[in-house]
Amino acid sequence: MRKGSRLSQQAKKTVKRRFVVSAVTFSLALLSAPLIALSSAPAADAAANAVIPTSPNPGTSPNVINNYHQVNFGANDDGTWPCGGGGSAPPPCTGSETGPQLYPIGFNINFYGQDLSSAYINNNGNLTFGAPLAQFTPSSLTTFGSPIIAPFFADVDTRGTSSAIVNFGVGTLNGAKVFVVNWPGVGCYSDISSVLDTFQLILIDRPDRGTGPMGDDFDMEFNYNSIQWDTGQASTGDQTCQNGQPDHSAFVGYSNGTGTAGDSYNLPGSGVPNAFLDSSNSTGLIYNSLNSTTLGRYIFTVSNGHPTRPTTLTTSLTGGGHTGTSISVPQGTAVTDNATVSNGTSDQNETGTVTYNVYSDSACSHAVSTGSPETITTPGILPASQPVSLPDPGVYYWQAVYSGDSHNNGSVSACGSEVETVSRVPATLKVCKVAGSGVRVGTPFGFTVGNRRVTVPAGPAPGGYCVLAPGRFTQNEQVTVTEQIPDTMAVTAIKTTPAGRVISRRVSSGTVTLKLGSGVTDTTFTDEVVPGSGYAEICNSAAARTTGYYAFIYAGHTIRVPVNACSPSIKVHAGALTIKEKLRPNSTFDTCKASPAGRLLQCNQHTRTAIVAIVRGNVSTQTIAKFLNS
Repeated sequence: MRKGSRLSQQAKKTVKRRFVVSAVTFSLALLSAPLIALSSAPAADAAANAVIPTSPNPGTSPNVINNYHQVNFGANDDGTWPCGGGGSAPPPCTGSETGPQLYPIGFNINFYGQDLSSAYINNNGNLTFGAPLAQFTPSSLTTFGSPIIAPFFADVDTRGTSSAIVNFGVGTLNGAKVFVVNWPGVGCYSDISSVLDTFQLILIDRPDRGTGPMGDDFDMEFNYNSIQWDTGQASTGDQTCQNGQPDHSAFVGYSNGTGTAGDSYNLPGSGVPNAFLDSSNSTGLIYNSLNSTTLGRYIFTVSNGHPTRPTTLTTSLTGGGHTGTSISVPQGTAVTDNATVSNGTSDQNETGTVTYNVYSDSACSHAVSTGSPETITTPGILPASQPVSLPDPGVYYWQAVYSGDSHNNGSVSACGSEVETVSRVPATLKVCKVAGSGVRVGTPFGFTVGNRRVTVPAGPAPGGYCVLAPGRFTQNEQVTVTEQIPDTMAVTAIKTTPAGRVISRRVSSGTVTLKLGSGVTDTTFTDEVVPGSGYAEICNSAAARTTGYYAFIYAGHTIRVPVNACSPSIKVHAGALTIKEKLRPNSTFDTCKASPAGRLLQCNQHTRTAIVAIVRGNVSTQTIAKFLNS
């Protein structure tokens, strides 16, 4: 079938089916799970550099396949080395060619308990061990009757003018023996070379991990630099070998050929039209990786004959009556995470542990809750997380981590795939006032609640009168309530219901700080009139070279005090005394103090006001109020 005498697509389908030599049944199962992505998808024109170059020179480089003994596979369609497909001799060779041959891979490997040392190199993106394979329309690797390793099982056609040909051979990589097959820019049927695929298979000998009478442990490494097509025209693809029917597009993975559950693997996206293409920014092979930090590289380890299967996690949150990957709950709501693990097969045998963590950022770098590893007691069934109650409003990101075991790789759920939004719970604050001894019922008292102001009339004991604090409050919010203590009075009690919501309390200063609950929080102040009289002295300090006077207002009186001096002793009512410094040009009020220190009840820098306690007695028990200016 040369380019000048190309058969029709229907004729080619007929010819190809005639030449299929592997006992493969077509049981096509659509796998729509996402690829295992280890990083965010880059831009669509990002170039992967996963394919490792070859060199005939000796060496032990980890970045070059050295000592490479290259064998070229001539331009062909559905052939198995050494011949192409489409003749009348034993398929897929022509009448004058020798039939397909096994080629030595250079070492013995243990693949599902079989000692293998050679393989059939098939043009259509795969190696087989029991028989050559000319099948052109790919199918699920779980249906094969002989072992197969397929980095990109699809309808490769290297006869086009721009298509490269397949080459393969033995060599060394980082000192280890390797067998390499390169598909270095290959076209698709029919001789299409306007779109090309570049991919590579490397079998890496690993006797350092384990060896035995059935061969060595080894790695299967699939590398992809560019995937521009995935479905041959004879396999329902369009003129650019894309947009085929489900299950007719490329399959990636491996099989032991027995059909035993769990002994075959299709990379998620296999058989899904366009899933592996460079144009698919999230699922394209070059934008993802497996067991590697290099995009486009997928490594499968084989230990004691069994590949360690990749796993994926799907997760769901439950809490506050909601279930899903994105839920909104009030703060303090218990939320659990539940993960399901899959190894791409029907054999759910995963053991090990699963750990659930919660982060405050979408990059999952700042943990707010770190879970303990939960042991998997029933293989394949992951236990749910312990309940986590987050007290602070915000957006949080859950992530599940599966440990893996001797047969399954570990995996991590994508950060950002589970989002918990914690909202504030409304809270109510009541400020109450009790008229104590000497205080007339109905006397108004001023309070500040945070930055809000409220007036509460004094009521009879025990509960007094109450006012709902203005504004909106939420559960766990901290609020400071301060009474503007009237002159001649003293705060004698501050009670809060429930009592456990008090963070700090200074009764004499008329201040309490509360942590609000989800319901109603009451705080009740009691004042009494302090009988008798006492003495006060008002002092000030000022910056150097300041001259003149400061003026102060107290109990309806104004007094002028020289700069950096004190007033005479002033007889005033016992109890609280409010003193306000008048604004003076070119002077800044800094703070206020009292002596004894405990008699400073409040100091308001914004209003230049001090409230001090005056005790009954003579000048020897006076209170000195100090105003500091600069």
